[in-house]
Amino acid sequence: MFTLENKYETRNHTYIHIRGQATAVTETSQTGICLYIGKNDAIFSTLKDGYSSCLRAETLEAAGRLMPELGKLQGYATAIFIDLDFNYEQLYVFLNQKEKHLDLFAVPVVMNIENLTREEVSLLRKKKMVDELINFETELDMIGEKVDFLHYIRKSIHSRSGKIKLEMKRNAVPTDTGKVKRFISLLFNLT
Repeated sequence: MFTLENKYETRNHTYIHIRGQATAVTETSQTGICLYIGKNDAIFSTLKDGYSSCLRAETLEAAGRLMPELGKLQGYATAIFIDLDFNYEQLYVFLNQKEKHLDLFAVPVVMNIENLTREEVSLLRKKKMVDELINFETELDMIGEKVDFLHYIRKSIHSRSGKIKLEMKRNAVPTDTGKVKRFISLLFNLT
């Protein structure tokens, strides 16, 4: 970790290595805003200590109503923590509301694994609905760097969307009709 100071501000950064390239990431967990969805006062208190501000909702529906307010905070929203029993339909609706707010695309969703069965964990991982599954009772105090990393990855994915071009080899045949033509030309070349 290192500190970058200029005449306007001081920021702490952490190095993250992806494919051998070092990248500096701003430590957002200490200055950011989180959204806690759940009813556990102790976990909410822990989150309040780790973030400059923490919003709270007791249901996914109530959290969905907070999305416009959280979206207005743009770069300050850091993470969404879900500490509820699993309900696929409600979670799906909530995540769709989150994705409609482009300002919240980079905000990772972390869910408490203690409230889930093995089948639910498997479904969440298969559908890639949440960014991280952790035990809030034991791992929450260490989540800051992981949230920073997930935030950085989601932000870089969002900034690159639409800029990735497919590369084709010179001799590649992109369609089925091209394969037929290639087969016929090979057949005539052999005779």
